[in-house]
Amino acid sequence: MKLLKFSPIALLLAAICAPQAVAQDDERDPRKLLYVPYEELQADKRPPVECVNEEGAAAQEARPCNQRIWTMRLIENYPVDALRNSLTGTVEFAVAIGPDGRPFRCDVTQSSGHAILDESACASVMRHAMFYPALDEKGEPTEGRWASTLVYSLGNAEPSPEPKGLSRDPRPRDVKSWFKPVYSTYPKRAARHRLFGRVGMELTIDARGKVSDCVVTQSSGHEILDEAACEGFRKFSRFDPALDAQGEPTTGKFDAEVNYSKP
Repeated sequence: MKLLKFSPIALLLAAICAPQAVAQDDERDPRKLLYVPYEELQADKRPPVECVNEEGAAAQEARPCNQRIWTMRLIENYPVDALRNSLTGTVEFAVAIGPDGRPFRCDVTQSSGHAILDESACASVMRHAMFYPALDEKGEPTEGRWASTLVYSLGNAEPSPEPKGLSRDPRPRDVKSWFKPVYSTYPKRAARHRLFGRVGMELTIDARGKVSDCVVTQSSGHEILDEAACEGFRKFSRFDPALDAQGEPTTGKFDAEVNYSKP
């Protein structure tokens, strides 16, 4: 679950590469966005970590567990606002991993040049990534560190077909055709009163790929904006439905976000 595998999107995970100069065109300085607090990421919604090192294993670094599964979720987390503005970039990051295999800190080590992509990268990794914890000299779980790179790009390649029998979460379809209409639901009354804010939502996607329910998980502070965001996704968004273990369409959850910002 949680925020994008859009058909026009490719996201790569690779080892940290040499730092490169980036253009800072965001109002906020990405260098100040180095730490995403774990408690702000709805940690209680994370699935239990079941990544346990083999008994008697020697000292070793933390390493990804079930990476194929959660990498797909990172791919799905391309922020809607970034898509709307065709923002792309590479985010280099490092996460600190606890003895339980959960990341508890994320640092952006090289900004993409867009705060929204930097924040999304860390938030996605903190929410979805799972690890085998590092082991000390006695073979006991200890804190560790893992570094990688997320590349947000708007390519034209279609995603590879999902293998039959592999379950997956819902994923947005043909986003370029509907994310602008989603924002068109901005209420005239809100515009008159200059109401702005960010709305976080948990969407229920039925087996047909339609939004059957919308729950506001992070309010904008204005009920009229919260309702408009849900209305926009119900009316305009389209998804490929979740698949069960047999590869059949089923109901699934998907996190989305709308930012009604000042022009």
